[in-house]
Amino acid sequence: MWMKKIKSTITEAFAQATQYCFCSEPTKNETPVLITLYLGDSQTQSMGAHGSCLQEKRHPTVPFVASNEVDTD
Repeated sequence: MWMKKIKSTITEAFAQATQYCFCSEPTKNETPVLITLYLGDSQTQSMGAHGSCLQEKRHPTVPFVASNEVDTD
């Protein structure tokens, strides 16, 4: 439960502070799809994207569940 709260808090803060990585639109009061890159040596970089932009850019053989299809209960 606490991990879900932390993830939600990070996602909300991210959504208020950046622009999306594929379309470069500024974020609004939206919850982005959060993409985290693991760069080695315990380093990461996170980026937000619209689910629709990610679906357009990914290869069709790569599985993806759009954010509106995810159960949020």
